[in-house]
Amino acid sequence: MKPQKTRLSHNGLHLPFLEDVLRWCDKNFSGRELIFRSSEYASLEKILKYGTDRGGFENRKEWRWNEETGLSLLHEDVIIATTEEDIRAGELSGVSHSFKKFRAEDRPLVLVYDLNRLNKVKHKHYTFKNASEKQQALLGIIQVEMISEIEGWFDLKAGLEYQQLFYSIAPKEMVEVGVWKGRSLSFLANGIRSLKTKLVSVDHWQGSADQFHEGYKKLLEKENVQLLYEQNIEDLKVCADLLCMDSLSASKRIADASQDFIFLDASHDYESVLADLNAWYPKLTEKGLIVGHDYSEKFPGLKKAVREFRKENNLTLRRPGSSVWYLST
Repeated sequence: MKPQKTRLSHNGLHLPFLEDVLRWCDKNFSGRELIFRSSEYASLEKILKYGTDRGGFENRKEWRWNEETGLSLLHEDVIIATTEEDIRAGELSGVSHSFKKFRAEDRPLVLVYDLNRLNKVKHKHYTFKNASEKQQALLGIIQVEMISEIEGWFDLKAGLEYQQLFYSIAPKEMVEVGVWKGRSLSFLANGIRSLKTKLVSVDHWQGSADQFHEGYKKLLEKENVQLLYEQNIEDLKVCADLLCMDSLSASKRIADASQDFIFLDASHDYESVLADLNAWYPKLTEKGLIVGHDYSEKFPGLKKAVREFRKENNLTLRRPGSSVWYLST
């Protein structure tokens, strides 16, 4: 059986990429225990032939740690790989794991192996239970499309929560209001492509109506933020209908009850947030979700508007843990 193949974008942050990898693996290899090895596209021919990028040596090269472990193994029969738990722990502690090697590789790959066909011989080192079945142990090959981490004010925790909410809805159609350079979108790019979600992006890149207007104005004078956004979504290979206008004008272009997922991250003053909620909430489908950012003490106007709208419409305000918020019935 040939390994499954796919391409996934990587926005510079390993944990959101891991979530996308796990979702793809769950779809294709549900119920199996997996380990992950980084490799590179230049080794693809060897990987497909031998089931590993460590095969094909003309002489019998021994594994480096034979004397240390007391095991007599060949280099090509051992792979260095990491589990999901290794990757999560490595992100917290700074310890190395497979994904951290991507920047050093020209065109990185992730190799997905069936752990049940391997034996652990040393931390992060595994040998094949049957050396003649290496190809059967290799379940998947993921080509990693690396992009630079996109600048913005959406931290990792908020991004992971946003990504989880997106997948919980699996929207057919969605809108992002206030996109800046596309950082929030980068957490959803793989999901949008795999689900074939129709995306509408809304921004006018002219500043805001809140206390941050002058700061945005100075940033907009330094660089063409709209152009950067368009370049970033092209790198992410995401197609979007761009409405370059203010939020309320854009809402009039969208049919009621048509959107499964709406993200609000425009001006954060009370009047603007309340106006956005009133304009965009009717655009949701019955199963739809309206999500926002920056529900914190730094933005009292935003908090007041969200609470008032929640109460008037008999909704429940939920916060996964960071400054991300959403309203549900």
